Amino acid sequence: MANYPKCTYNTTIVTDEGSIDIYDVEDSPEGQQNVCQILADASPKNDAGRPVLRSPWCLSTFNYNTETKVATPTDSARRFWGSVYTAIPK
Repeated sequence: MANYPKCTYNTTIVTDEGSIDIYDVEDSPEGQQNVCQILADASPKNDAGRPVLRSPWCLSTFNYNTETKVATPTDSARRFWGSVYTAIPK
């Protein structure tokens, strides 16, 4: 399993269709970037090396650098995380 310093692995749910890993995510810009990286790492890549599946969640839409293989949140995802997500009582 890859290293995502702001996400703590919690568990894996397995169904007949596949499995999903569950993480506890730090409520920070770094935690958001780790979520984007997890999604990019888990996505199949096209011939150009870009993730085929993009995040369906506005909190974790990302840009992907094919040279460094690093996913970073888009500007709109950063704004949504900062203005809406962090305002939700936890």
